[in-house]
Amino acid sequence: MLPALVFELLPIFGFLLCVSTGFYLWIMRKKQKDAFAGIYVVQCLDFAYGISLFYAGFHGCFISANSDDNSAIQPVDCLYRAIHISLWCVLDLSNFIVIFLLCFDQLVSVIWTKKHKVINSLYMSQKFILAMVTLSMVILVPAWNFPLSQSDNSTIRVSPFCTIESVFSSKFYRNELNMRQYAPLIGVIMLSLAGFSLLVFQLLQNWSFKWSDNNEEAERFYFFVLTRCIMLLAVVHFPLYVLSSHINRQDPILEILLRIAYAVMFGLLEPITLFKLFPEYRTEFYSFFLRYSHNTKRTWQSAEDPPESKEDVGKEGLDFGSWYSSAGNIIGEAGVPYEMNADKQKSVSFYYNEMEKV
Repeated sequence: MLPALVFELLPIFGFLLCVSTGFYLWIMRKKQKDAFAGIYVVQCLDFAYGISLFYAGFHGCFISANSDDNSAIQPVDCLYRAIHISLWCVLDLSNFIVIFLLCFDQLVSVIWTKKHKVINSLYMSQKFILAMVTLSMVILVPAWNFPLSQSDNSTIRVSPFCTIESVFSSKFYRNELNMRQYAPLIGVIMLSLAGFSLLVFQLLQNWSFKWSDNNEEAERFYFFVLTRCIMLLAVVHFPLYVLSSHINRQDPILEILLRIAYAVMFGLLEPITLFKLFPEYRTEFYSFFLRYSHNTKRTWQSAEDPPESKEDVGKEGLDFGSWYSSAGNIIGEAGVPYEMNADKQKSVSFYYNEMEKV
C-alpha cells in the first residue's frame, strides 16, 4: 500500500499548477498570436496536468480509506476508475509534440529566414497544434492493449491504486519513461543547431543578420523553449538520480514523486521565467492587479462614522463640524450653543440621566 500522505499532497501540487497556469491563461487570453499561440497551448496542457493531479490525489485517498493490503482488481477496471494514468500518458506525449514543433520553428526561423512566415503558418496555428495534441491520444492504443486483452483473465489482478506499470504493463511503462527522459534532448539538439547557425550567420554579416521581424522577441522565445526543454529533462533525471539509491524504479511511489516534481517545476519556476522573459506578460500581470486598486476611495458610509460637516453650522472650522469641539465638549445644534447664537434657545440636551429621576 502506498502511504496515504503521498496522495494527500497531490491535490496541493495540482492546485499550485492549476493556479499558476490558470492565471496565465486568463490574463493572456487576448494575446494568442505568433509565438504566444504555442505558449498558450503549453499552459493549457499544464492546466490539464494540474487537474489530473487533483483527481489522482482524491482517487488515492479514497482507495486508502476503503481498501486493505490484500485488495486487488483487474487491470481493465482501472481504465475507468483511475483515468488520471491515461491522461498522464496523453499529456506526456502532447508535451513533447508541442515542444518539438516549437523547437523546429526556431530552427526554421534561422535557416530559412525568408520563408519562415510561410512555413510557420502551416504548423504554428493554434488549430494545428490542438489537432496534434488530439492525435497524441494514439498513445492509448498500446497503453490499453494489455488491460483489454487480459480482461477475461481473472487471475491477473493489480493494486486498486492502479499504477501505470501494473495496468499498462512494465514494458509500456519503461518505454514511456524513456520517452520522458530522452525526448526533450531532441529539442535541445535542435535548439543548439539553431543557435550555432545563428552565430555563424551573425559573424558572416557582422552581427547584422535579421532572422525575425523582431530579433529581441525571437530571442526571448528561443530562451523560453530552451528553458522548458531543460525543465522537462530536470523533472525526470534529477529525481531519478537523487532517489536511485533509495527507491527501486519499479516502486509505484517513484512515479508519484516524478509527477510532483513536474508540478513544482512548472507551477513555480516557469511562471517566473515567463515574467522575466516577456514584457507582454509583465504588462498584463501589473494591469490585472492595478485594475482593482486605482480607486480605493470609500463611497459608502458606516453607522459609526461621525456626521458629515455642514457649511452653515459655524465659522470656527472645527475638526468634526458641529458635533465635537476640540476640547471634547459637545457644541452646536445639539449641545452648548455657540457664543454668537447664545441668545437663541434652539439647543436641547439629548443626554438623559436616569439617576436624576426622583
